[in-house]
Amino acid sequence: MMIFAGIMSLGGLVILGYGLWAIHYRTGPLVTIGGLLAPFGLLLALLGALLLCVPGFFSPWFG
Repeated sequence: MMIFAGIMSLGGLVILGYGLWAIHYRTGPLVTIGGLLAPFGLLLALLGALLLCVPGFFSPWFG
């Protein structure tokens, strides 16, 4: 489970980085795609970091 949380954190940071790069250095539809990917990557990275720090965070709700 910790490996999955680490992959989520790293994947979220990669998606966030690509989204910010696309927003600032690209034109056309890539700006829109980057604008959608950047918040998604941030949320994914934060969720992965939360699961790394508190491994049983969602266990009261999902068993």
